[in-house]
Amino acid sequence: MTGLRPAATRLFLVRHGETAWNAQDRLQGTVDVPLNDTGRAQATRLARYFAGRPLDAVYSSDLRRAATTARAIARAAGTTVREWALLRERQFGVWEGLTGAELAREHDRAADAAGVPLAETRAQQAERARLLLAFAVAGWERGAIAAVSHEGFIKQCLLAVLGLGPEERRGVAVGRGSVSLLEHQAGVWRPVFLNHIPE
Repeated sequence: MTGLRPAATRLFLVRHGETAWNAQDRLQGTVDVPLNDTGRAQATRLARYFAGRPLDAVYSSDLRRAATTARAIARAAGTTVREWALLRERQFGVWEGLTGAELAREHDRAADAAGVPLAETRAQQAERARLLLAFAVAGWERGAIAAVSHEGFIKQCLLAVLGLGPEERRGVAVGRGSVSLLEHQAGVWRPVFLNHIPE
């Protein structure tokens, strides 16, 4: 019967593969670092995972590490990638490029980047995540969508769906090359699975 739509919106949140800065524990933010060999292998595994899975759309951050991952997924799923700056990682201002050890020495790691030149706050990033969830329902009108993004942005989406506060973000795992599936039905988002890393 024509005109029927799937019963739910399914949103696959995919974190990009590894970069050299990831491997060095270096804060990337919006610095456009490409995938390394490990990251490209993770993108290949993600492509295998999505091969044969019907996707109505693949959206991606316009940063190379995400867009390269997304193109591998889109080829396997038989669709194309639409790049969207909304899905970018948080801008960390002068913190970008620092290692975890350098951050620990020079900054209070619990700070929210308030007052850091050119930085986006966690609250601003959380608002972008809420916009994605709202658009997934209103704009896509049911179906299966993959959104390839970054650890911080995906965490904000998951915190919103799980009803957790920002202080609980460290307890939410989003591994490199991971997939988390959210489903929206009857006006409610619910997690189907979180942080699955295809082999």
